[in-house]
Amino acid sequence: MSRHINFNGSHIPANEPQIMADNRGFCYGDGIFETIRCLNSQPLFFSNHYHRIADSLKLINIQLPDAYTEQYFRLQINKLLQKNRLYKAARVRLSIFRNQGGFYTPANNSASFIITATEYEDEYFSLPAQGLKTGIYSEQLKPISPLSKLKTSSSLFYVLAGIWKSANKLDDCFILNQEQKIIEGLSSNLFLVKNKVLYTTTNECGCVDGTMRKTIIEIASGNNIEVKYTNGFTEKDIEVVDEILLTNAIQGVHFVSAFRNRRYYHKMGAWFINQLNELIKEELG
Repeated sequence: MSRHINFNGSHIPANEPQIMADNRGFCYGDGIFETIRCLNSQPLFFSNHYHRIADSLKLINIQLPDAYTEQYFRLQINKLLQKNRLYKAARVRLSIFRNQGGFYTPANNSASFIITATEYEDEYFSLPAQGLKTGIYSEQLKPISPLSKLKTSSSLFYVLAGIWKSANKLDDCFILNQEQKIIEGLSSNLFLVKNKVLYTTTNECGCVDGTMRKTIIEIASGNNIEVKYTNGFTEKDIEVVDEILLTNAIQGVHFVSAFRNRRYYHKMGAWFINQLNELIKEELG
């Protein structure tokens, strides 16, 4: 936990209570969050995060003040990182929640935010030497709805999937939607590679609309790598591909090395890591 947090623009010691018992994020999961990788006290790929924030808040009818622009949140993150002396790599969580009042029906749609920051070990993305061993989580199916693409404060589905993953001694797990199609990893978007073609799921199949997913697609498209979309994968699809890549804002790209008796390569995964690091250097100047 960081030494200080940012609560609505003010720095407060992290060990002091900050939220009321009737906080709607706590009571109802009435909010969203972003997890952001930072370097040199700057949030990386933040435009993608801010656009997702704006789209998410519009969908759930939470209203931010006009002054809470992309630049405003960039500055708030920068100030917190400086306050906590996190000058190199850091992991930031920006949580936005509807203000207290009401029960299921809120008293108003105004919002508050909390930013926390912790140190992160690696300055640039790197592909781990060890790949992930995965399975399919099928005890619960993820619904397909406009809310499915959001990162909401209510994460019980993923908590249960994480418990299942640990109980089965796996590193990650594939999530199934209500049509029993594989759509994502536990905390990541899913890409398959077959014959140098990149396959991923559409936003309409129930997967999270990942910020790193968007960046990976942009990199691929800019380098003449064909990207094909699907409404979800089958187990057979998983078994016949060359690579399985999992992407998120913190790790960048990770690769699956084993699914049941099948083993996989990670050549394109390593290439994407190099491309991401070049983008970071450009972004930081």
